[in-house]
Amino acid sequence: MRIGRGCIASVFLLSLGVGSISCRDKQQERRVQVTYPDGRLHVLATLRGKRLHGRAIEYSPTGTIDNTSHWVEGKRTGVTSYYYPSGALKDSLAFLNDTLHGLSLSYYRNGVLQQVERYTHGVRTGTAVTFDSLGKRKQQSTYDRDGNGIYDIFYSPPGESPLGSPVPITEAKDTIWWGEKYAGSVRFGYPLKGNVTMIVGVLREDRKAVDRWSVVDTFQVVAQSQDGRFYFSYYPKQPGPNSFQYKFIQPQSPWNATIRDSLTVDQQTVTHSFLVKKPRN
Repeated sequence: MRIGRGCIASVFLLSLGVGSISCRDKQQERRVQVTYPDGRLHVLATLRGKRLHGRAIEYSPTGTIDNTSHWVEGKRTGVTSYYYPSGALKDSLAFLNDTLHGLSLSYYRNGVLQQVERYTHGVRTGTAVTFDSLGKRKQQSTYDRDGNGIYDIFYSPPGESPLGSPVPITEAKDTIWWGEKYAGSVRFGYPLKGNVTMIVGVLREDRKAVDRWSVVDTFQVVAQSQDGRFYFSYYPKQPGPNSFQYKFIQPQSPWNATIRDSLTVDQQTVTHSFLVKKPRN
């Protein structure tokens, strides 16, 4: 979805005489009209002084409405809507002081809801749901107050057979220097039951094996600490792009446990990319 200012913010320059505009003064507010070079209407907005204030409409070169937005003293506040060339609603985004805040909705061209998200002062929080073009659920994700994804539910096929999975949060640098240890921690947004072990190493996929992803080169075996985190530390074997790969073992999980109902992470594998920079000689 689009959340940028687009053409609307350029009204400030245009109002100073750059381009073709016409204005009408009314209680220190000016109605600004910006046109394309061929004279067609491009932007219709209200300025208070030199700041956008009130409703603004941006038109496409074909004359259809591209987007509408609401501004308060130069900051986008309220609902901004984007449209398909057909006129159907594409995105509806709630803003507060130029920051996403509230519900954000996306739609397919046929009008079916595609995605629902919620933002809190620019951070995606709570539950986000994605639908297919027929309106059936494809995925549901839960985010904590910091915007970290902590739980995913996938529907396969869409609308049926939900399978959930707690999402591990890797807390580590994206870039380190060659010769430096790659260190950090992994945590979950939910408390785990029983003894859980994290194995750090190299993962190899074997589609025919019961254990599809096996660890073929173990760097470290990590137990869960009292604060719920798994702390790791090891030396990468090469400079350049690297992969931090790990697998969880939770032997106390019953044989028929599903991640959705028991928050089990047994056999869950993760690959997290990072960069190892080598100093120039």
